[in-house]
Amino acid sequence: MGEDKPSGRPGPGAPGCSAGGLDALFRPCSVAVLGASPRRESIGGTVLRNLVTGEYQGKVFPVNPAHEVVMSMKCYRSVLEIPDPVDLAVVIVRKDLALDVIRECGEKGVGALVIVSAGFGETGTPEGREREARLRELLGRYHMRASGPNCMGVINTEEAVRLNASFARVGPPPGPIAFVTQSGALGESMLQLAAERGAGISMFCSIGNRVDVDATDLVTYWDRDERTGVIAMYVESFLDPRQFIPVARRVTRRKPIVAVKAGRTAQGARAALSHTGSLVGRDVSYDALFEECGIVRVTSVGELFDVAAALAQQPAAPGPKVAVLTNAGGPGILATDALVGLGVTMATFTPETTALLRGALHSEASVNNPVDLLASATARDYDAAVRAALRDPGVDILLAIFAPPIMVDADPVTRVIAEAWRQEGRGKPVVACFMAKSSSVRAGLRQLQEAGIPTYPVPEEAAKAVAALVAHGSGRTRPEDPPTTIRPTGDGGAASIQAARQRAAEEHREPWLSLEQALALVGAYGIPTVATLFPDSLEGALDAAAQLGWPVVAKVDSPAILHRSDVGGVAAGIADEGQLVRAWRRLTDLLREHGGGRVALQKQLAGTRETVLGMTLDAMFGPLIMFGSGGIYVEVIRDVTFRLHPVGPRRAEEMIRQVRAFPLLAGTRGEPPVDLELLRDILVRLSALVGDHPEIVELELNPFLVAPAGRESGAVDVRVRLG
Repeated sequence: MGEDKPSGRPGPGAPGCSAGGLDALFRPCSVAVLGASPRRESIGGTVLRNLVTGEYQGKVFPVNPAHEVVMSMKCYRSVLEIPDPVDLAVVIVRKDLALDVIRECGEKGVGALVIVSAGFGETGTPEGREREARLRELLGRYHMRASGPNCMGVINTEEAVRLNASFARVGPPPGPIAFVTQSGALGESMLQLAAERGAGISMFCSIGNRVDVDATDLVTYWDRDERTGVIAMYVESFLDPRQFIPVARRVTRRKPIVAVKAGRTAQGARAALSHTGSLVGRDVSYDALFEECGIVRVTSVGELFDVAAALAQQPAAPGPKVAVLTNAGGPGILATDALVGLGVTMATFTPETTALLRGALHSEASVNNPVDLLASATARDYDAAVRAALRDPGVDILLAIFAPPIMVDADPVTRVIAEAWRQEGRGKPVVACFMAKSSSVRAGLRQLQEAGIPTYPVPEEAAKAVAALVAHGSGRTRPEDPPTTIRPTGDGGAASIQAARQRAAEEHREPWLSLEQALALVGAYGIPTVATLFPDSLEGALDAAAQLGWPVVAKVDSPAILHRSDVGGVAAGIADEGQLVRAWRRLTDLLREHGGGRVALQKQLAGTRETVLGMTLDAMFGPLIMFGSGGIYVEVIRDVTFRLHPVGPRRAEEMIRQVRAFPLLAGTRGEPPVDLELLRDILVRLSALVGDHPEIVELELNPFLVAPAGRESGAVDVRVRLG
């Protein structure tokens, strides 16, 4: 994979034209179709026909030893027989012939390949994997770039190129959206959908098995392409997420990236033992990746193109506050519900804006957000409302809804919305929702489209476009976390980790730290823990309770018991010696049933909130840091958020504010807020601990009891699993 960028060279028809790198893939001066066919319904026939009828500006060479002429063009027996240089070869041959043909391409000096042929690693067979390994070796030996194998091709709609080296039966209209798909099977339907929704394409690439060119290469290349304003992605996985992240982060500061990720369910996630592990499906990892990169995530292919079109037409929202204007109450309510559900903030108008609206609109109109202009609202009413909202400093983006009544013509309404945005927009985006498809409305919709205002038929779709513009605005200006250095005390838990691994190996079990070792480990990084003692006898337990102060909590600590509460291994609220004696006897009996262990005594804290902090190691993404609502029901409530490691203070702040329970943490109904600064600090310290100990595969503090500032907070349970 390389750092290719569009060359800006003359088009394929220019004298002496030659291309290298990804230019050979997207701006080739000549294309050879290996497997060209006179049969129109065949893939070889479709690719050749697309090149010719699409008016590709370079030279086209059919190659097939079974034919002398295809589509009135001389057909060559081998790419080696072509007298001219060949920049791009489209390989459409049987799998048993593919490697020989590709070797000939290398000998010919071909710059890039589109390998449509299948039968490689995607088969999952040893033969297929071996064939793909040999393909990779050939690409390296001859310095060729390649899309595929098992792909549907590439497209570049640039006027000087007009390349359609794919078997898509629909040629997409030109436009500002570059689109990469990992699924060749879905590629054609996606291009059809893009055409239906008016989403113009600058370039398209189906990457298939990604033996060479992948999403990282394409994002880098398209970032430097002036015709590309938005990058749209259909992804199933990344080969190297850590390589993709810095590239995508850099690109989204200039151009929006919108992605739909297949496989949102957790069925494919690895089995995990701790709460943290069970809360992590692979999809959570992708959420964290997209969040870190500033990528707008959508949930369907249709939404992908709707949102991409909005991002291509409108500026990013400067903030999260939206104003909604509507001539019907119901759609306004639906839009508000959808927007709030998507995390967009409803703007509060200034008194000046409210006064302007009250003076301009019907006396029965609602001038609060959402503004209900009433069914009788005219173009003049819309003009006044749009201008007032866009001038309001507390409004970052506007959603204008029009449900065509019988007495109002849509055409003047669309005209004033477009004109008001041109004159008053000041960098604020506008999205429209016109809830009809009559001929009178269609004419008005064309005016909005020509003005660059994306329009949707229902409020929910329009709300998603608004949310995307807000997300891109916040993502591209998202500040980087400053580097932090946390130095642990002592050896930072290294000796305990080594001892735990050795003992686990001797006992033939998974290596977990004991509670005492785990508390010491996090304590070495300055993470507070609840005072804990490990008495060896009942008498020692009574002394320990007196030392800690009543009430206390008693719990079992055994490598055979992962979740104490599930087996009755916790006794809380022990207020006197009699209760402690009964709890001690019950817990020691429980330990004997499970092969032994220890009883721990802890001070019981009051007036705290239960939170959970943790880490799980993803094989592809590396460590994922978690924060959320804690306690024994953490898996039921599932109020958690994840970020890719490392986490600094800014990311920690985002995590804390993102959970649903944040209003409780921030203080509600007269209760004081918890120590939010402490939580931020602990997340940063946890991230440092994880970075220092790559042998840790899961770590969980659950619950971490956090109190208001100035009162005692600390981790109650700490679980650490080693690799």
